[in-house]
Amino acid sequence: MDKMLQTFKKHLNGLDNIEDIMMNATRQSKIQTHRFGEGIKAANELVGCLQVLSSKLNKLQTIVAKIEFSLEEDPTNPANINMSEILLSQARDAVASTKFIDRELFDTELSASMGSHSVTFEMDSPLPFLNNRDFKGLNQYVDSKKEEIKACMEAIRALSESNDSISDTSVGSLRGKTIGEALKISNL
Repeated sequence: MDKMLQTFKKHLNGLDNIEDIMMNATRQSKIQTHRFGEGIKAANELVGCLQVLSSKLNKLQTIVAKIEFSLEEDPTNPANINMSEILLSQARDAVASTKFIDRELFDTELSASMGSHSVTFEMDSPLPFLNNRDFKGLNQYVDSKKEEIKACMEAIRALSESNDSISDTSVGSLRGKTIGEALKISNL
């Protein structure tokens, strides 16, 4: 965060007082400052979305492990079948409640951009795996998506650390997306 603030101050010619900056700023520098702030905001929102997804995926895997365990002993036992149905319902609820700022995160394209650099992540809903009781496939899918989330987080970190080089060359081209722009619900 300190690095981002240092970069931001660098854009503003070392002025420390925001009122002085805004009073002395030209219209163009105000636009550049706004775009820079929107880029940082979009990156922060994307991080928040990815953290929510990661947490829900972990919860989903825990529930699925409990389902598999309940059916492992005796899959014909009515008590085990009942327990697995309850857990399956919890898993479906976990998928349905995966949201960030009232926006669903499954079947949605998430993205943030700064200048010519952008980071995008999309995850289809795991409900088909649950509905088909394909728990092995679900775990493989979730594991692969968790790896993609880690890669996205690393890309965002690299993007925020490269702000110095981006800002030196093209401050005017910094453009961020608000959460409304960053979250495009697909029609799947």
